[in-house]
Amino acid sequence: MASVITLQALHGLSDNETVDAVTFDLRWKAACGLPITAPAFHSTTLTYWRRRLAARRAEPDL
Repeated sequence: MASVITLQALHGLSDNETVDAVTFDLRWKAACGLPITAPAFHSTTLTYWRRRLAARRAEPDL
């Protein structure tokens, strides 16, 4: 998912546009290491992972 979020930021796409790119663009699938037959995911998955990454960055290093 990190590669998807990185590509999204590089291309300046919305969550819905990003899901479409991962679903239909073979270049995105290849860049993300996904098989051609990988199923689509819901755009809220990106929101979930961004929140997890932000929470992880907010934690102090041990």
